[in-house]
Amino acid sequence: IRKGMFDFSKEHILNSVDGILQRLKTEYLDVLLLHRPDTLVEPEEVAEAFDQLEREGKVRHFGVSNQNPNQIELLKKYVKQPLVANQLQLSITNTTMIDSGINVNMENDAAVNRDGGILDYCRLHDITIQPWSPFQYGFFEGVFLGSDKFPELNAKIDEIAAKYEVSNTTMAIAW
Repeated sequence: IRKGMFDFSKEHILNSVDGILQRLKTEYLDVLLLHRPDTLVEPEEVAEAFDQLEREGKVRHFGVSNQNPNQIELLKKYVKQPLVANQLQLSITNTTMIDSGINVNMENDAAVNRDGGILDYCRLHDITIQPWSPFQYGFFEGVFLGSDKFPELNAKIDEIAAKYEVSNTTMAIAW
């Protein structure tokens, strides 16, 4: 096991799933996500692990997190199971995957395609985007709800939440 790194080795995946099943006191997982890219992945090992987990009934669906289109394509070359989800940072204050699509052919920072077009890729390949940290701004800089850094945004969220008689967290998720 490569300590301090993300480990997609067959042994690590199988041991991790067994540990998760024991801790959750369940016989199977609905979805297993490979968390963050292992840039030195041996995709054949991932395929072997997924095949074994599926055959043993331990995992029903598989996905990834924070992977770009080429990383997913590398896995898909070997893995026969569909990758059903990609967990990506997305919130009303973290919209880079949307911004780059809106700003195509513009000379501004929002036009920079930092993720290889992951939004379009996931849509084209029926991969659900599962947002992580939907209340965070920046990269773990804090929560935007109620923050003094976002007075206009919070006023608008609170206004809409009051109109529909829901919480501000409900509105931020609904966004």
